[in-house]
Amino acid sequence: GAASLARGARGLHVARRGLFDHELRPGSGNPATRRRPAAHPAGPCCAISDRGPAVTARTNPARPNPAHLWEAPLLLRILWAHETAGARPWYTDAALMLRLIRAGAVRVLRDARGPVAFIARQGPVVLALYVHPRRQGRGHGSALLEDAKGRCPQLELWTLQDNIPARRFYAGHGFVEIARGRGLGNDADLPDIHLAWQKECAA
Repeated sequence: GAASLARGARGLHVARRGLFDHELRPGSGNPATRRRPAAHPAGPCCAISDRGPAVTARTNPARPNPAHLWEAPLLLRILWAHETAGARPWYTDAALMLRLIRAGAVRVLRDARGPVAFIARQGPVVLALYVHPRRQGRGHGSALLEDAKGRCPQLELWTLQDNIPARRFYAGHGFVEIARGRGLGNDADLPDIHLAWQKECAA
């Protein structure tokens, strides 16, 4: 249940305000110690870029696939469309994006013009989930999240407490609150919420 998941996750996965919710320590698979609210929708403006499962059923977006290294600049554009310009050196985001793509942690939805949305996940931890502004409201965020749920029996992430649209989105996908923070561990210094989803066992 949620309580056991919370105990298992304590101290393991913490998000930071950088490229994604979690920044990897060099040479390890462990997240860094700074925390960042989960990124779909978790840009600074707290805007939701997806309408949830109902839109997924109506629009039937393409199946997510692994990202390619050559797509890194395109994925960074999607990321930066949701973030304040100059928040970090561009090469910091680029280096981490390339590391995550090489690790197979990034999956992408594409249209005829290229990537329109991506999710980054390390094990059960959703690191980031972003949708290009021109493709918002078409179910892409839901499609990426459902794809992740099909690949992992439990997921977790952080989001800001005042990001009501994000909290509603995740609640609609079965996520429940398992902990709250005062913002001491994230670069935004704003209260956040630890959310988790766990696949139900068949009776």
